[in-house]
Amino acid sequence: MTKSSDDTSSKGSSDNEVDIKQQVEKSVDEIEQNVEISDKYEDDSLDSENVVVNETPKLSQTSAPSEKHVETAVVHQKTPISKLAILCLILVLLLAGVAGYGVDKYLKEQVAQQAKIDALVAKQSSVIDEITTQLNQQVKELQTRNQSLTQKLTDNVETQLASQQQSQTLINQKIAELSGRRPSDWLLAEANYLVTIAGRKLWQEKDQKTAAALLATADKRIAEMHDESLIDIRRALAKDIATLSALPQDKSQDIALAIDGLITQVDNLKLNTVTLPDAIEDDVQQSAADASWQDNLRQTWYNFIDGMITIRKRESNVVPLMSAKQRWYLEENLKNKLVQAQLAVYRKQQQAFTSSIEVSRTWVLQFFDREDSATTFMLDELAKLEKASIAVSYPRDLLSRNLIGDEVVRRNISSAQGMER
Repeated sequence: MTKSSDDTSSKGSSDNEVDIKQQVEKSVDEIEQNVEISDKYEDDSLDSENVVVNETPKLSQTSAPSEKHVETAVVHQKTPISKLAILCLILVLLLAGVAGYGVDKYLKEQVAQQAKIDALVAKQSSVIDEITTQLNQQVKELQTRNQSLTQKLTDNVETQLASQQQSQTLINQKIAELSGRRPSDWLLAEANYLVTIAGRKLWQEKDQKTAAALLATADKRIAEMHDESLIDIRRALAKDIATLSALPQDKSQDIALAIDGLITQVDNLKLNTVTLPDAIEDDVQQSAADASWQDNLRQTWYNFIDGMITIRKRESNVVPLMSAKQRWYLEENLKNKLVQAQLAVYRKQQQAFTSSIEVSRTWVLQFFDREDSATTFMLDELAKLEKASIAVSYPRDLLSRNLIGDEVVRRNISSAQGMER
């Protein structure tokens, strides 16, 4: 900024000097012209003076008193200031005025430019101060951020180191625990796991066969240890296996599938239709030879009249037919009742299951044809299901589960104590 202002000031001063020089040159030219004119006038005046001088002797001859007067006149004509000096003085004054004006103008311009420069410098200094303050604020913010990030990183590193130390201590404990155990302890842990899985199979999936097989496998693992102190656990395992083997087989799935097959056969059942009893017919025998032709004609007329309007007599009660809408309702109710029996099977509700099967069998006997093969099959299956038992009383707990768990805990505690020693 200062360099540009200096350049502008130097350019302004140089322009002023050029203007002053041009004005001086013009004034010099005018003065030279005036000097030439004044020289001409001086030559003319000198010639006139010579004439006057030449004439003075004549005048002196004529009169003496007039000489003094002429001499004083000549003297007065020689004493005036020359025009050249005046012109030089004027030129000097003009030059001094122009120089003063130029200097004054130059000084004013310098003052104005210096004021502009000072304003620009002040503005620039204010801008620099603002930028400096902003930079300082940004530096402070960055420092605070760096400090917070550094703190977070240190905290994370410390937490990771603490977790690593904890994991390392756990690993060391496990290693020491494994080193302090006996080689056959893993067989006991496997047997404990098998007993736990057997309990889940029994109580969650109601699968006593798989549970009994898992208990038998656990007994084999304990037998491989050849440890006489585990005889109580093997005895408890044998009791649990016998209890599960004595349980009745769970036929819930078979019963549910059988009911599902009966539901699909409901649409094939035939309803009971109306069975009309045989009509009682009166045997009328016409006399061929004995009766006369008048009797035969009369009998033929009566037979013709009776054929137009027939009246039959029946001795049993007549059951009315069922409409299509009522038949649809009957079939859907029967299906719904069988579905209720199926749900009772899954929920192990013996009373609800038996009640649903009895109601279904009653409806089949009452509304469907018993002589039809589909109805006969339905009645036989419902009679079998009515006698089925779906409730199985499973044991609440296994005797071997607590014994083997306690033994595993006891051995872990003893191994940990051995490590501390």
